Amino acid sequence: GNPFQAITAPLALVLQPPAAPARSGLTCDPAALIAQCEEELALEEKLFTHAREVIKQAQTLRSRAVSRMHRGDLPGAAELVQKLRELPGPEQILAEATPDQRLRLYGVSGLGSLTEQRVSVEGLYSFVTTGKLTVAEAKPMVPELQCAEDERWLLGLLMAADDLRPYAVNRAQVLDLHSLQHCLKVAQCLEEALLQFDLRNSDLRRRSDGLKYVVKKFEELVYEVTMGLQRDGKFDEVAA
Repeated sequence: GNPFQAITAPLALVLQPPAAPARSGLTCDPAALIAQCEEELALEEKLFTHAREVIKQAQTLRSRAVSRMHRGDLPGAAELVQKLRELPGPEQILAEATPDQRLRLYGVSGLGSLTEQRVSVEGLYSFVTTGKLTVAEAKPMVPELQCAEDERWLLGLLMAADDLRPYAVNRAQVLDLHSLQHCLKVAQCLEEALLQFDLRNSDLRRRSDGLKYVVKKFEELVYEVTMGLQRDGKFDEVAA
């Protein structure tokens, strides 16, 4: 019999031109949409300006606080550290923004640097007052900022380690071997801790690679001070 007898196919349909859009189906008022966009842009501009102002204040406070710590003026540094703590953080600055706006403004305004500056100052202040390069755990962040803030926290800790170099040079000038050995130990511990992370090729990876130069600087200072103490016959007295 005919092999195609049991096969049925629909009749070919004649193609029709696409229908014109029905404007009556639009539920959004164009004027209202424009007004909403303008309102969002005005909010973003306000938050961006506020963020830049806070960052500028933090940069000034950090510079002055680190300088005072290097000079040994701990009471003056403590006052500046407290002022830095009182500045609003990224989550407070972007509280009015939507999740998408927060992530975008966090990047374009440079708010991540605010966290770096805070952590670096807290870390250095902790070291000169307690001997530990530690920073209190950051407050919980909204999900869209948490990952970025974690990375900035580590960058701030690396910045604090780098700020130890002028401090170590000052201690070397007075042959303070114990302080130099402690600086070296702290930098080595931080270097070993960062080796546990599988860091991608980023600013964090480059900055963590730079920590080895901080360690090398401390090793050189320890060696030079040790030689100076041995030359003056004071090494046994200091090492005791």
